[in-house]
Amino acid sequence: MTAIVDPAASTPFSYAVEPDGHRAVLRLRGEFDLVAVPDVEQVVAELAGVFEQLVVDLRDLTFMDSSGLRALIAADRSLQESGGQLVLIRGGKPIERLFELTQAGSLFTFEAGQARR
Repeated sequence: MTAIVDPAASTPFSYAVEPDGHRAVLRLRGEFDLVAVPDVEQVVAELAGVFEQLVVDLRDLTFMDSSGLRALIAADRSLQESGGQLVLIRGGKPIERLFELTQAGSLFTFEAGQARR
């Protein structure tokens, strides 16, 4: 899959999928908000059942709102239903703040990886 960027969108967002054996890494970049959620939902639907593990890399996100968080929760459920697993790589301070405020961090498995911000 290739990265997408929607220049008409009010918030810049792109993603890239990198297959890696039994897992795929989904790298998110930019602002993960209501505008970007449909793209992420579509790629998760395409990958669920194909890979045992989907790693979502949040390090290049500059912003994530509650709709992005809800999409990650839904992705986790979808992957579990298909026998897979969702793993997150922690993002920078703004992204971590969302997990702290919502106390949603306990809902996810996090892979070791340093935040870039």
